[in-house]
Parts: sequence; structure tokens; C-alpha cells
Amino acid sequence: MTTSIKKKILADFIDNAVRKEFFVGDKGVVVVNRFLRYGRPSWLIKSTIDDHYKDNPPLEWASLDRDIVLFYDTQSSMHDVTEHKPTPELLRCLDEAIGDRLYIRPPQLQRLLDSGFKTPSGKPIIVNVHRLPISSSIVIVFEADGSVV
Repeated sequence: MTTSIKKKILADFIDNAVRKEFFVGDKGVVVVNRFLRYGRPSWLIKSTIDDHYKDNPPLEWASLDRDIVLFYDTQSSMHDVTEHKPTPELLRCLDEAIGDRLYIRPPQLQRLLDSGFKTPSGKPIIVNVHRLPISSSIVIVFEADGSVV
């Protein structure tokens, strides 16, 4: 598989993510999960706008023009990402490369809201609310010669 094919796939994905506003406020990086599908090398490509990579930092990343691409290898499926313990050196390197391209996750990941309803005893009913992440993703399967299926 040639590097130019990979770059073209990533550049097209990034253009689409920007056009559809999956990168919010000029924030966002691309995440590539590499895996085998039917014995063929494959990529799950997705966008992200927060710094959750710090929980399991990738060991490989690349710069494509002004954008950052984080590469993860998987165990058996496209979502079964190999775990890596974050080291201060690795996080410092990634932080320097990524810069201000990502939002910082808030320490509290849930919000409680008064539902407007009350229990029979008159206490307000509080509900947990959250937003679904905004993201785009695509799966690419490569042939042995590097072409795309």
C-alpha cells in the first residue's frame, strides 16, 4: 500500500470532516484504528475533538499538513484497541504535537438537571443528561496490492 494512497484517504476524510463541521471551532484530530477485516489490512478512521487519547495514548502519530493523525493498533476488532500505559514522556510529546487542537474534557462527565417533575413526596426528580459525541467515521479495507476494496 503506497503512502500516497494513505495520504489521499486521510486528506479526503479530513476535508469531509471540516466541511460537515465535525471539527468544532478549529478543534479536532483524526484517529485511525488499524485492524484486519477478512484477513485484509483495514482502517477505522474517525474524528475526535477532545483529549480522551490521554487515557490510552497511541505509540504512533503523524502530521498531515496542519492536521494530526493518531494511529492505534487493535487486538481482534476495529474497536479492541491495544492498551498502552501513558508515560509522562509520551504524553508530553503528544501534547506538544497536538497543541491546542483538542478540547480538554471536563472533570465531571455528567450533568444533573431538574426534570420538572416531582416524587409523590414533593421532591424534585433529578435526571442525568449528556450529549452524544459528534463524530464521523469510515472503514477502509485494503487489497493485498494496496488498492482500496
